[in-house]
Amino acid sequence: MAAIDSKQDLQAPIAGTRKTQFKKFFSCNPNQDALFAINADIDLDDALEQASTFLSSAEKVVRDLAMMNGGNESAFAALYLVQMSKALVDASILSEAREGGAA
Repeated sequence: MAAIDSKQDLQAPIAGTRKTQFKKFFSCNPNQDALFAINADIDLDDALEQASTFLSSAEKVVRDLAMMNGGNESAFAALYLVQMSKALVDASILSEAREGGAA
């Protein structure tokens, strides 16, 4: 078992060291060429914060659709999926903050 050299060894990784990977999305033609992409090397905390913001907006839109359709089951299912996704992202952000990452 390796000895711990300092308190630094006990801390979580330094904030800003975890980065996104390149990811294409939203194909726009029969060849399935991607129109958009997530860039590599974006700080993971920043990316998660943006994802949470996007999911908040999606939640509002889907909630409005569910209410306009008089309780449409598919709209409510979509609402619950967005809410669960946002909760996972937010829990990841909170976990990073507790472990010493950016808050």
